Amino acid sequence: MSTATAHKFETLTKSRVFNWHGFLYEWNTTTHRLSNLGTRFGEIKELSTSTNLKANHEFTLKIGNFPPDSADYNIYYSGINANAFFIGWGATKELGISTNINHGGEAKITIRKNVSELHSYSSYKQLNRNNHSTVKVLLNGFHIKSGNNDEGWHFGGLGMSVYNAKWIDDGTIEFTVWIYARPSNSPDPLTRYSGNCVYEFIIDYLVLIGNPYQLKSIDKTLEGSTARDTSINFLWDGKIQGTKGFTYGFAGLYGFEFHLSNPTEGIVLSGETGRYIARLGNYLYGVAYDQSTGLCTFKAIQEFANYGGALPEITYPWSLKSKMHCCLVQAIAGEFKFVQKSLEGKISDSLTDIKSVEVSV
Repeated sequence: MSTATAHKFETLTKSRVFNWHGFLYEWNTTTHRLSNLGTRFGEIKELSTSTNLKANHEFTLKIGNFPPDSADYNIYYSGINANAFFIGWGATKELGISTNINHGGEAKITIRKNVSELHSYSSYKQLNRNNHSTVKVLLNGFHIKSGNNDEGWHFGGLGMSVYNAKWIDDGTIEFTVWIYARPSNSPDPLTRYSGNCVYEFIIDYLVLIGNPYQLKSIDKTLEGSTARDTSINFLWDGKIQGTKGFTYGFAGLYGFEFHLSNPTEGIVLSGETGRYIARLGNYLYGVAYDQSTGLCTFKAIQEFANYGGALPEITYPWSLKSKMHCCLVQAIAGEFKFVQKSLEGKISDSLTDIKSVEVSV
């Protein structure tokens, strides 16, 4: 018997939202440390006169003081409209990591939220609280800043993810947030730092809730590694095989990781593992879903370089291991619309560049 005839499907008030698919930024003049970086959607508004969804997107980046610099950035996102499952969104409070230089610091935080506390255009009161056991949480943006050193530190690693989501019988959801940073010294002897390092994170998240026969998610982690480089672009042809018979599907992000170290091949000039950043990115795009097979395909890219710009400096090679945590979300019955978009910008004169984004769903 097919899934469609085995259950009576529920529909909710249509819920529309922006879904973040990642970021890329590249310095124009020279390289810089990691001190202040963010990509977040502001208040999401439904425009009553149309099917459009509107919000401000904020890209935050600390501009280097010497030499004066600017950076180009790209944001990848989608608009989602669905009534087969509940969509809500929220953000963590400021979460801190404290670690010594050259040592990675991480934290795992359990988040508990009643569904009524989430922002949403779908009515949480429509949820059958005893039956909605499928919960999936997606990464929907972030902000990280150095808490006790305005200039930040050389890049040794960065990571974040949202996972292990579950439905609690009293109408509360629970999931885990993982954050990681490794501030490190550079081989350049003039830039050494000693002491404690603090990074502060805010993690934005998207929550999907539905009946198990109506909503399903499948995780997949893509991994990249290089033994010796100064610039890398990992490009994957992502494929996630889902369940046949689910009418709709799309790919999302629930986390990413970068782990930098000294080269594992060739000459190693220094034991210090930190590097300046010329380019950093983690994003997916080109999502396609085949209803007949349940297969979802997409392009996934991670980028890192410490060489580039108009004034390239002495560049030290490195080794990199990275991960992109992706998933396929499948839904059956109801209405669904998924529109992919991207945004380009340049930040040069201020800490934050704010642009209006709009999508018709």
